[in-house]
Amino acid sequence: MAGALRGRVRHLAALLLAASGGLYGCGPGRQRIEPAVGRPAAVSEEEGPSALRAYALRLRPGADVKLELEAFVRRHALRAGAILTAVGSVTQARLRFSGREEYAEVRGKFEIVSLTGTLAPDGIHAHLALAGDGGGTIGGHMGEGCLVFTTAEIVIVEMPDLVFGRALNAETQFKELRILPRRAAKPGPPVR
Repeated sequence: MAGALRGRVRHLAALLLAASGGLYGCGPGRQRIEPAVGRPAAVSEEEGPSALRAYALRLRPGADVKLELEAFVRRHALRAGAILTAVGSVTQARLRFSGREEYAEVRGKFEIVSLTGTLAPDGIHAHLALAGDGGGTIGGHMGEGCLVFTTAEIVIVEMPDLVFGRALNAETQFKELRILPRRAAKPGPPVR
């Protein structure tokens, strides 16, 4: 079990680091992951390898998943975290679909088939995918109001050598993830 979790953590770290510049691993043996042939490399100003610390969290019926994740970030003073995996169920969810500003609310009994995201002191960016009783899926940006039905079992990883924050990006006009080494970072405002 520990070996499987360690492998999943390494895989997640590789994905996170690849998304932020392509570095995988720590120390002199780290390697650069090259983009697919024929595709330009993504320009990244920020990257950072870090050790990982894992936490397990179980939410009980009626808990609001997003509010509980925000409380977890505050309680553990997480500066850079990610949702590694999650399973469970909800009775309602608020999701924002791509290209939309408003949230849609869905009600019923849904299985959590995916929950992924980044956790920072100044905000959480999480996407949630749900499966209904017919097997169809729905997913999007997770808002407040996703209420646990039976349980939500969530594994969170912390990158103690980094600090995540959100800043307005001139190119996208959205608050995008900022990745800073912990020693150079300034504290951001607390999660509300």
